[in-house]
Amino acid sequence: MTEAPLLEVEHVVHHYTSASRLRPSRSRVTVHAVDDVSFSLARGETLGVVGESGCGKSTLARCLVRLLTPTSGTIRCEGVDITRMSARQLRPLRGDIQMVFQDPRSSLNPRRRIRDSVGAAVRVAGVEDVDARVSELLDVVGLDPRIGGRFPHEVSGGQRQRVGVARALGADPKLIVLDEPVSALDVSIQAQLINLLDDLQDAFGLSYIFVAHDLAVVRHVSRRIAVMYLGKLVEVAASDDLFAAPHHPYTSALIGAIPVPEARHGRSRRRRDVLAGEPPSPISPPSGCRFHPRCPRATAVCAREEPPLVDSGGGHLFACHHPLHLETAAKEVEAGHERV
Repeated sequence: MTEAPLLEVEHVVHHYTSASRLRPSRSRVTVHAVDDVSFSLARGETLGVVGESGCGKSTLARCLVRLLTPTSGTIRCEGVDITRMSARQLRPLRGDIQMVFQDPRSSLNPRRRIRDSVGAAVRVAGVEDVDARVSELLDVVGLDPRIGGRFPHEVSGGQRQRVGVARALGADPKLIVLDEPVSALDVSIQAQLINLLDDLQDAFGLSYIFVAHDLAVVRHVSRRIAVMYLGKLVEVAASDDLFAAPHHPYTSALIGAIPVPEARHGRSRRRRDVLAGEPPSPISPPSGCRFHPRCPRATAVCAREEPPLVDSGGGHLFACHHPLHLETAAKEVEAGHERV
């Protein structure tokens, strides 16, 4: 019997509505941050969510932990619908889904010592000896427990992010949503944190949603990858399948933008041309396929009709009228390596 998913997201939409800067008293504008996003997450799985800045990744992450209430759609954790729960109803469930933010400096209270910030999460889990548990968690994430007596500004960025992970673990979660957790860190510190997350997942059976713009990092940590563009999912596939044969032109462009080391000269070159242009405004997204103004394969149908998210087989989902099919994509990837 197949185990039920830990998290189920169905047709989630989140729109921001605000006054126009040009005519604040006369009109309001709607920002289409997340539009009709659906996926599921298994226990112990890591799902990477990638896309350019402004594609809706962080908004989606905040909806999943209910820092934001979706405009429409459904979010279920272990079969329980949390989409419209009030703050009081959510309180007993808060510990199940925790979040690690991009900027640990702003996510930690600067006036509270580290032990107090982590201890607040430990109390959510109902632990009696809070001090002992805080020391244990700091040790688990590779920090000297004595660091608990310091304030956030007294430790390094990498240490602050480890504190953020310890705080998330303090609530004894089943799922941790990580919103760009390594983007503000040096490369060497990034690798250490990613290895830590891998170890914690094995030790505690955690599930992760790993939000990032760096596809190379996401590939390293994720079993599956979901690609977002202007609020929409355009492709979802197993990590290896996505890199071996991307079906959507946007995914192919993201992969082509990853620097490839050139051993002979010690320099970095790219497999293919970098995607040109900027994403359209989420205030007035294009008709049809939202990627069509930048897509080299676009035709009239792309501007007219929005492509559905369909399965090409084996759970490889894509939304494109003119996909790069498995054989074609594999040939393009091979040709790209030859050009390098």
